Amino acid sequence: MAAKRYPGKIWALVKSRVLAIVLIFIISTAVTVDAFELMGRWVPSEVPQTGNIYRYWWFKALAVVLLVNLAACTTDRIIRQFKSKAGFLSRWGSVFFHAGLAVIIVGTLFTGSYRAHSTIKLVQGETKQIPYRALTAQEDFNRGSGPDVSFTLDKQEIKFNASGRIGEVFSHITITDHTGRDRSYDLAELEQFSYRGLYMFPDLYGYAVKIGIRSNPGETESITIPLETTEFSEGIRSYSQKNLKIASLPYNFSVNFYPDIAVGGDAVKSVNRSYQLENPGLFIMANNDNEIGAQQVIPLGGAVKLGGYTLTFEQVKPWTELSVVYDPGAGLVFAGIIMAIAGLSITLLSRPFPAVKGQNLKRSNNNE
Repeated sequence: MAAKRYPGKIWALVKSRVLAIVLIFIISTAVTVDAFELMGRWVPSEVPQTGNIYRYWWFKALAVVLLVNLAACTTDRIIRQFKSKAGFLSRWGSVFFHAGLAVIIVGTLFTGSYRAHSTIKLVQGETKQIPYRALTAQEDFNRGSGPDVSFTLDKQEIKFNASGRIGEVFSHITITDHTGRDRSYDLAELEQFSYRGLYMFPDLYGYAVKIGIRSNPGETESITIPLETTEFSEGIRSYSQKNLKIASLPYNFSVNFYPDIAVGGDAVKSVNRSYQLENPGLFIMANNDNEIGAQQVIPLGGAVKLGGYTLTFEQVKPWTELSVVYDPGAGLVFAGIIMAIAGLSITLLSRPFPAVKGQNLKRSNNNE
């Protein structure tokens, strides 16, 4: 007889509300702690590694146990509701609520296992082709497979405020895939859009400079350098690249770009007058074996001689960086939230409203 009781005890434990409360408390605490740690370790210049805790096996195990618990609770409630004489709404409101929670957990497991984040830096007028698989997997772009997706920054517009500082930045982007369809987007900074299961938004921008290199024998080449953007305070930015190595030159370079500069002959007298792209200037510093070979500010079209080479500031273009997030569990989580809210609403609305105390007294007096 004792052996027959074990399945009943196991079923009672699996569908236990106490077990559900304990699991929800542990999971919620872990997610909260991870969120606070994420705020402390997040660096804007690096790829944000959000949702780290969802990748741990023990967190997935807790989520699976909670999913089993909710499935058992929902099954038990369905059985009891069918046996009861309650109305349709009161029978199924709670079922929808528990099923919604289960769908949310399934979506969370998908998010933790398959969520991927990447960034794409686009220079105006240039096209970058990336395999779609590389955007949906946690791997390097070079390892991706499948059809290529082409990203083109057609134009970047910068609107300035009354003080002459950068107010808003708009990026006009075209995306083409193997289907041959072109999709165009006009995006403000941090404005989100979706494309084939990908969530994207422009979060960084700056300038890329094109430098032409000519050697004495007459060989020429060009290199385009997207400069890093550093914001010192609100509206004050520097566009630079340090420790730059060009294969054809025996020098290390550091470059600083100024959108509007008054060139006074050397770096000390150079003044950055505004943030508008009116009179661009490039400060080039080159060194070899810790010896400075060149340190000069040149305007657009200007050149600097370095040993047997001539470096020319040929062009400047804006760039935009897209943050790309692939999250296959987001739709399930959203659907689960809707199901849970609908179930809770049905449960509350199906219950009779309590009578007001004054109305009860009035009815009692009328009966007398």
